[in-house]
Amino acid sequence: MAAKLGENYIGTAGQLEYFLIFRDYGPSGLIDPENPLLLKLLEKALIGFEKGTVKGFGEMHTDNHNDLGSKIARAIRADNPAMRKMFQLASRYDGFVQIHVESSPQALEDILRLALDFPRVNIVLSHCMPRSTPVQLAELFANRPNIYCELSATGPVHDVNGKGGRVFTRDGIEPRWKSLIVRFPDRFLLGTDPCCGLENRYDEMVNELRNHFLPALPVDLQEKIAFKNAVQLFRLKE
Repeated sequence: MAAKLGENYIGTAGQLEYFLIFRDYGPSGLIDPENPLLLKLLEKALIGFEKGTVKGFGEMHTDNHNDLGSKIARAIRADNPAMRKMFQLASRYDGFVQIHVESSPQALEDILRLALDFPRVNIVLSHCMPRSTPVQLAELFANRPNIYCELSATGPVHDVNGKGGRVFTRDGIEPRWKSLIVRFPDRFLLGTDPCCGLENRYDEMVNELRNHFLPALPVDLQEKIAFKNAVQLFRLKE
């Protein structure tokens, strides 16, 4: 994939190793800054950052206890000593960290603190922070310029709320979410998330974004959210 996409490949590090740490050490291993698998990950990531083949860490699951199967479900603090080591490394290269964390008062506090302590690191919230509200995200965006969210798993294919999609349905974007997007158009990225039994529905996810999400936006924001935000955030070649 990297060979085919060249400068437009978004190289990330950490997801596989994060799952291996959880498998071998449990939740406590994920917050241990001296965990041997974490140290190997950081060594490998450093080489990638130096070569330009890695641009950030992700997707790091800190709290997925409501969304995923019990074998990989966990709930740890987003702001923890091991995660801070990733942020410290990403900060040296103006990188990003993508986090899957469910909304809670503690999670919101952690994200705000990490964004403040590491202003050179862009934080990407997977799935626009599951169970978050537009009001909560507005507070994050208004207080920190380096917090973004990607919109995967928020449409009809995933249908997590039984209403056709958390952010948008086949009828368009839910009004509260549309107001948030229009208010903070620079903070949103498209995404698909063809996992967890949905691997064969990738084309549907792309089509629902093209047919039900983007057309519901003001015309002047469509290209920005479709790809221009990602080009800028991940330093891609437009």
